[in-house]
Amino acid sequence: TGAQAFVIDGVTRTLGEKNLNAEKISCHQCHIMIKPDDARGHVGAHILKSIKGIREANLYEQVHSENPCGYCGRGSCTSDLSGLPDARAAPKLTSDCPRAHSFSYGHAKKYSANTPSTNVPIFCTLCIPVPPRKSPKVFWKYSMFAHIRSEHPRYWDDLLHTPVDLPEQLALDLAISREELTALGV
Repeated sequence: TGAQAFVIDGVTRTLGEKNLNAEKISCHQCHIMIKPDDARGHVGAHILKSIKGIREANLYEQVHSENPCGYCGRGSCTSDLSGLPDARAAPKLTSDCPRAHSFSYGHAKKYSANTPSTNVPIFCTLCIPVPPRKSPKVFWKYSMFAHIRSEHPRYWDDLLHTPVDLPEQLALDLAISREELTALGV
């Protein structure tokens, strides 16, 4: 199908295998029981609502305010991509989140009615790689807006509350459709 798949590094995934084998897990934010493979999309809705200033009633825990994990919404997890931003090979994701799970990157970054959240890790091509790293820093898509606002203010419009004048590929990577916003309750 041409879709790129994420491969979760086995060493970092072992922390969460017990939970990922569970039939359902409790969302840290709302405590709704969800399938482990649905965590990225479900938590993505909480993250996007937080970014857009939509207050959700009865949350037990807010998503991290600056760089929430795309799997769990907390700020203590780290995720990284191997490869380079323009590489044709499927990126390899490593994450220390106990809720990390594999997914098709190509499908996940495109809106669909069944999986509306397009929150995937992406390279910040505005960041200059710091040796020994060969690739730019990685952020979850929905977290990139806060990163651009704080670290690359030249590309942020405070009046519009949106990035401006981004390189074409980064602008495409950050695009969120009206359908996605509606499906996620934003």
